[in-house]
Amino acid sequence: MYAGTLGDVILLAMRASNIPDLPDADSVHIDELAAWLGTEISQARYAVKMKIIENARSNVADMAADLLSISHARQVPHTLGLYMRLALLRRHLGLKHSANAFWGKVDDEMEDARKGGSQSFVDLLEVIYEDDVGEFKDPSITEHRVKSFSDPTFTCPKWLRELYKVAPQVKRLPKQKSKKRKRAVRADDEEEAPDHSSHEEDNQIPEGDDQVPEGEGGLETPSES
Repeated sequence: MYAGTLGDVILLAMRASNIPDLPDADSVHIDELAAWLGTEISQARYAVKMKIIENARSNVADMAADLLSISHARQVPHTLGLYMRLALLRRHLGLKHSANAFWGKVDDEMEDARKGGSQSFVDLLEVIYEDDVGEFKDPSITEHRVKSFSDPTFTCPKWLRELYKVAPQVKRLPKQKSKKRKRAVRADDEEEAPDHSSHEEDNQIPEGDDQVPEGEGGLETPSES
């Protein structure tokens, strides 16, 4: 869920998808694009949190459906990894963190779990997901169907496939000791409300959180993206 290097990773996916008119890596315009991506990511995180709040008592599948109904997210599939991370975010919203601390608290928990290895990370999300299902309804009995990027019958746009491939490269930025210096990149715990004066619905960038490689017995387990 790190915002960290997500902008760089999205740019990698854009280049791999042959998006036209992207500036060269050494172009003076690359910083402008990076700043724009940073703003879009920040607004997307805000939108995700608001959707969870609006669907506070919904099962996680219906919550995901409402989230993915907005603009460019409509081509993003329901995945087990997405459900698990929405359950994690719902739990943290219940912990009543301050707005400024919210994303940092989420990332702290994920980072601590990863220190125990990949299985520790998966175990954390599975426990949180099972608790969520027990309280809010099993998503498997809803109309929504979970998809898998490893399923050869699953089709999606090239940009989404490329984003799935590079999502594990997203890293958390080191915490900065001082905020006095002007930063070109937002911190992981920052978000901002959307500016509806422009790009009103263009700020829904699918995060690398819903990427799930094939696990044992055909059940997908969350990656460390």
